[in-house]
Amino acid sequence: METCSFCSSTDIYKNVEGKCICKECYKRLSMMEASDASYEEWVVSIENFNQQENGVDIVINRILAGIDDGLRIDEQIELLLNELKENIHLHLIYYSRNEVYIAVLTIRETIRRLLLKDKLDWKIINDISATNLLLKVTSDILEDEYENNPIGSLENGASNFITAICLARRYNLIEENCKLTEYKDISLKDICYSAVETEEINQYFSRYLLNGSSEKVEDYIIKNEKLKDKLEKEGKTPEYILKDISELIKKEFGFELEDCNNICTQLMRYEFPTKNDYDSYFKSDKLFVNTPLIILKKSQLEQICSQESLEAILNTFSINRNIFSHQNNNELELFSLYESNELIVVGNFDFAQNVYVFEKFILTKDYIDIFKKSKELEKSLTKIQKKMSKYVAISAADYLCSKGYKLPMEKYNRQMIPRAEIDKIKINGKQLLADCGDIDVLAIDREKKIVFLFEIKYYKPAMSSYEMLYKDKSRIEEDEVLRKMQKREEVVLDNIDEVVKYVLENYESGYKVKSILLTPRTNYYAINEKKINYLTWAEFTDKAGRKEL
Repeated sequence: METCSFCSSTDIYKNVEGKCICKECYKRLSMMEASDASYEEWVVSIENFNQQENGVDIVINRILAGIDDGLRIDEQIELLLNELKENIHLHLIYYSRNEVYIAVLTIRETIRRLLLKDKLDWKIINDISATNLLLKVTSDILEDEYENNPIGSLENGASNFITAICLARRYNLIEENCKLTEYKDISLKDICYSAVETEEINQYFSRYLLNGSSEKVEDYIIKNEKLKDKLEKEGKTPEYILKDISELIKKEFGFELEDCNNICTQLMRYEFPTKNDYDSYFKSDKLFVNTPLIILKKSQLEQICSQESLEAILNTFSINRNIFSHQNNNELELFSLYESNELIVVGNFDFAQNVYVFEKFILTKDYIDIFKKSKELEKSLTKIQKKMSKYVAISAADYLCSKGYKLPMEKYNRQMIPRAEIDKIKINGKQLLADCGDIDVLAIDREKKIVFLFEIKYYKPAMSSYEMLYKDKSRIEEDEVLRKMQKREEVVLDNIDEVVKYVLENYESGYKVKSILLTPRTNYYAINEKKINYLTWAEFTDKAGRKEL
């Protein structure tokens, strides 16, 4: 009796190149081929970027010729974007829904891996947004519209998939330009062909990229062992905070973070059976060990966690179950599991990134409502956010202390540990900070004779150009950050000798004061506000480490 060459099933579906294949294995094989083909086509679109852009220009010119320039600019832009989206739609229906989803996940997984290997390029990073748009357009296509050609096949000698990618890039560029210009003093031609750039915007994205690719403050490990011991016993480190709310996560989402992490670990083991394999991969130039995506049965994941937990994880991270409930295309980046009947398709590092982001949203309360809206959850996470704000301050103090800066210290288990959130400095019986608030971190560079006053703000990161331009500013203005920093600096400067003595326990003259605003997430307004000395967490660790604050 003939059996499947891959799984030994007797339910033979096809004979391919002399090998018998069952229906399920044939489906998997087709998915793998779609993944490989879409990767190759995406690479072509990157390598021939300028040539492809010239082709898109021709499409744009044709659309513009049919738009009445007597209409309001916002009406013209709406017509243009609708026409572009319709063009993307027409190119995607050449394939099947299944293969387009697989192609999108392949591109996203490729980008994750390139970033992990420090291949940082905005052209590449921006394609995450392009994949989100492709997902959204795909979800709007009716099943009977698809022509079911495989990814990699050509129509009239051209790839519809490459064209769809390039059109999606241009759609996003135009939409982003609209947000940055607010439709003011522009014509269609001003925003259709290249990104709107200013020195301020370029500086923001440069610093954003650096901060995004560096260690996050939530991942910072306290260096002072006694301080670390104290925080762990008090349940004030990110790891212990997450443990404390495991029941809340289970109640709200139906799974435990350990379930997600166990799945991530097992997926990694499929690709990298040993730690040596994993380490060797990151030292090599190759992006994939086998194929870009992992395709497995749901029953295989049910061996890692319970069926109930897996269902809850799919409810949270499945593209199929979430794509219709999100109007903001960028939110689709947070869903990385694709279900095709009893099969699950996933990118190793894409899913790991989603779980990582989910954990950070839990700790910071940032955008957790994308996954679930719950008043009880929000209330609980507000308390967690306050704990994390304290952790950021003590992490900054610990790092400064480890690099030789002098800080206020306190005794713990007969050893001295650095302090943060200085709320009282008494001078001649007078509370120095009574009218200007706490100093989040107070530090001294003895060599350069500088007293540093750190103001730390654990702001929610901007998720759009609008938030970058307006909410970043309002957050700082509403908190009166600038006024408070100036007031605190004046008070310390007026009492500089006593403040130095408070830290060093003896008088030293000749010190000056420098206030620094530190935010874990990049803030556009702070970057461009000349009156503020501003650092992201990545810049802080770099400059403090080199004693160049």
